[in-house]
Amino acid sequence: MINTAWAKKIEKIWLTVYHDNLNAYKIYKELGFEVEGIFLYDEKFRGEFKHKISMAIFKKHSNNESERKKILEYLN
Repeated sequence: MINTAWAKKIEKIWLTVYHDNLNAYKIYKELGFEVEGIFLYDEKFRGEFKHKISMAIFKKHSNNESERKKILEYLN
């Protein structure tokens, strides 16, 4: 799926995963997805609030932590 997206000139693949779905989270990390954000109490599922983790993989950029740090410093 990822290689097909890159072949179709898609630059970023984005997804969300529930915080307690550790197996999926680990698979996405192994594939190169990075955490972009955490949404607390974002969705109610079976009567219970769930946190969601936003993750993305980029075609041309990886290890974006320094860029995120720069943005956060700018905002402060």
